[in-house]
Amino acid sequence: MGFTELVVVGIVALIFIGPKQLPEVARVVARLLNEFRRATGDISKQVYDIRSSATQFVNDTKQDIRSEIEKAAGVDEIKNQFNETKNTVVDDLKKGLDELPDDWGIQEEEDDGLDPHDEFGNVIVDDNVADSQAQAVSNNSTDTATPEKTSKEDN
Repeated sequence: MGFTELVVVGIVALIFIGPKQLPEVARVVARLLNEFRRATGDISKQVYDIRSSATQFVNDTKQDIRSEIEKAAGVDEIKNQFNETKNTVVDDLKKGLDELPDDWGIQEEEDDGLDPHDEFGNVIVDDNVADSQAQAVSNNSTDTATPEKTSKEDN
């Protein structure tokens, strides 16, 4: 309520109640307002307490249900088996890598300084190599169709 509303209420109370009984009525009204505030504060506290305990109950119940589901599904056992298998595989791979020779008998190709790409980034193919590869494919093929000859001129 604003100040002007309080003034209007005071004037109306003064007119209807009268100047003699106004202080007594004001005390009664103030006492009633204090009791009302106290009652609403108690109710608010009780609602908050009920809400808190209900929330805690729901959270505890959810955790209990999760635990029971995990036990029923054997999640812990599956996790343990997975970790054991993973550790075994990792250990076997490490042992296998330790037993491999360092060079594996692979010789690195010497760089002849020639770029196998043209100025557009396309791979340069030797016609003789392409023809021999096509011939090899046709010899190994069980298909009766003849393979097409591919060369730079056909493109």
